[in-house]
Amino acid sequence: MDSLEQRLRDAARQGDLKALRKCLAAGADVDAGSEEGYTPLVYAVRYRLSGCVATLLAAAADPDAADGYGWTALHHATYEGCEVSMPALLAAGASPTAVVPRSATTPLHWAAAHGSTAAVALLLRAAPATAACRDMHGKTPLALALACQRAAAARCLMEHAPLPPAGELLPAMSSFGDAMQPLYATLAARQPLSTGQWALVPSPCAGLGAALPAVLQRSTVEASLLVRRLPPADRGRLHTFALCLARAQRRRRKRRRPRLPPLPTPILWRLLALSLTE
Repeated sequence: MDSLEQRLRDAARQGDLKALRKCLAAGADVDAGSEEGYTPLVYAVRYRLSGCVATLLAAAADPDAADGYGWTALHHATYEGCEVSMPALLAAGASPTAVVPRSATTPLHWAAAHGSTAAVALLLRAAPATAACRDMHGKTPLALALACQRAAAARCLMEHAPLPPAGELLPAMSSFGDAMQPLYATLAARQPLSTGQWALVPSPCAGLGAALPAVLQRSTVEASLLVRRLPPADRGRLHTFALCLARAQRRRRKRRRPRLPPLPTPILWRLLALSLTE
């Protein structure tokens, strides 16, 4: 005959709220784990059963109870789709800095490796310092996202967390071809690149024009290196826009009207970048 705790875990796994509440009312241990150490809360998280998650947390389930592998419920919530439980777990006190002893991985490491962009964003807001944590192999969450070719998760980390040096990122990015091309614009916008580092940027590189305003603000030399790596169609649009702008300026000089002030430089740079969009 199944124990009361086994029935509680089954109810959590199956999403049977009526049976879940009945077991809790009968005095079942809300944190009793299976042979693998999976608590009812872990089962509810893994099966994306937010109603069961809320009920178990309301019954004082420990959000940081670790399974036999050292994973907490927040680690399990990093799978794509399971992140729906994260707000409730964090509100209940789940630690976003919890570390799996065997691998030294935080929930953010697993969110990055699994490509769960929503989980990455939530964890970055909850504990931004974990972006710099390294696992037992010395990898940060961003390094794992790159190694697993999770471009969207990597972009989220690159946009919202401190970046490691470009010299560390570029070799990892260049190993995976076209899948990582959208990330070069994010990197170039946030960090200056040397001539040697620009040589590691693919040519042509789709989407690189989005970084043009930021690069122009730093260096016209860097901007010329960026432009050389634009796709031909983008370079053509940029050339056409520059010709149109020069023509407009000549026409204004010929007219006998009060001289209008020139457009501010940042606006010109933004217009240049917009000229590269479809």
